[in-house]
Amino acid sequence: MATTLFHLLLFFLIYTTSTIMAGSKIRHGGAFSFDLIHRDSPLISPLYAPSPKTVSQAEQLAQRSVSRLYHLASSPPSATGFRSPVAADPGDYLMRLVIGTPGRAFWAAVSTGSTLVWTQCLPCTSCIREPAAPIFEPRLSSTYHAVDCNSSRCSRRYEVACDPDRRCHYSYANTKGTLSTETFTFTIPGSPENVVIPAIIFGCGHEGGLENSSVDGVVGLGRGSLSLVSQLGSYVGKKFSYCLVPRDNKNSKGRIEFGEAIPGARNLRRTPMKTETYDPEGYYVTLIDLSVGNKRLNLNRQDGNGDRSGSVSMVIDSGTPLTALSADAYYNLTSAINEIAKLPSGERKYGFDLCYAVNDSRDLRGFPEVTMHFEDGADWILPPSTAFYPVAVDVVCLAMLPSFYGISVLGNIAQQNMHVEFDLRNNILYFAPRDCANNS
Repeated sequence: MATTLFHLLLFFLIYTTSTIMAGSKIRHGGAFSFDLIHRDSPLISPLYAPSPKTVSQAEQLAQRSVSRLYHLASSPPSATGFRSPVAADPGDYLMRLVIGTPGRAFWAAVSTGSTLVWTQCLPCTSCIREPAAPIFEPRLSSTYHAVDCNSSRCSRRYEVACDPDRRCHYSYANTKGTLSTETFTFTIPGSPENVVIPAIIFGCGHEGGLENSSVDGVVGLGRGSLSLVSQLGSYVGKKFSYCLVPRDNKNSKGRIEFGEAIPGARNLRRTPMKTETYDPEGYYVTLIDLSVGNKRLNLNRQDGNGDRSGSVSMVIDSGTPLTALSADAYYNLTSAINEIAKLPSGERKYGFDLCYAVNDSRDLRGFPEVTMHFEDGADWILPPSTAFYPVAVDVVCLAMLPSFYGISVLGNIAQQNMHVEFDLRNNILYFAPRDCANNS
């Protein structure tokens, strides 16, 4: 009997290890990577709209930023100590995945500010979705299983309830449905390479969805136990990284990597990551100060008692386009930019606060760099291309906004062309400038 159990266990370990790496793009140390597509890319994105009829991309971007900021800040912790987030668009970067056996392909938004992997499922009685969007049908998959209410995986963090059949039901952000397990296949668009992962816990959504979207779900990358990176756990050394292509590299792809950093990531800077009591599932870093060009703003001043004020806890969110700063930091920053840039004021559009008139929004000569100084001397330098955003052919605006919600956010525009690596085992954020379109 003992021999039989040993062989069964050995088979399971060999099967799981070989399955999770099947067809994957393994660089070293078991790492594998997939493409990330910007939502506005005409290359392959299902969200690409070449001629928006009602609102511009800049206006949509501003609206998504305010929505995400409210999402991250509005809901106080529940009795269990976890947020109950309100609905918000979860991200600007998409990845392709296949769910079930046989598999069905879907697009999902990648979000470090979310902690659940989910997609819409049949029956979908009150789903928000595009008419042509595919939808997963659990009964057609041989590897689908609903999580039982008695299972430890039926997490109270997602406002669970039980149905008469003892299936675990959840409610989280944009979606309500059945907590389930399924085989996931992650694919690189246009490539046969893939990674197959059995028994991933995910939300099989029967209500809600992403409004006005052809995206079918979300891949949550937060600290929560049900996020994808948490479920991969030791397989990837509790590490993941990404490199986000800029918005104007319309035919290029970024990359998300699970496992050790890719070889091209050199000269990495590092700063400690932490959690906050009101958001234990987020990735927070400490912003010490800001600079415009060579001018340090000295926000983190030391008073007569030796205490420092001005340092800010900032959450890293791949789903928020614009960076949000505390009102004090923001208005000190805009004052310094006005003093140094000496550019003519432009029309403020779509909620952007600091704007300049230009002849060609692609020409950013005269615009300064902005540096975010993080804890342990880690300087995140924003060139004009990621510190500012072209809202019209003749108007360029600061790609930041003041936060009146008590939370600061490092948005995805500021993260473009930057290798960003999360070491969850040691709670360290690594980063370095990188040409994300060329993986160099």
